[in-house]
Amino acid sequence: MAAPNRFVGFDPDTEEFTNPVEIDSGGGVVRHMTFHEGTGSFWFGTDENTIGRAEVP
Repeated sequence: MAAPNRFVGFDPDTEEFTNPVEIDSGGGVVRHMTFHEGTGSFWFGTDENTIGRAEVP
């Protein structure tokens, strides 16, 4: 059984982690994550040939 990938943030000012959010990646490994400052979004690819985006509030 494949474990789901989770997106977790860390705030260095408060030294606290955010609540984990599952990434619908089909069980593939997340690779090549990058942050786009202009939109406040993280973009990443997976081994399942998918592309994902996570927006930072």
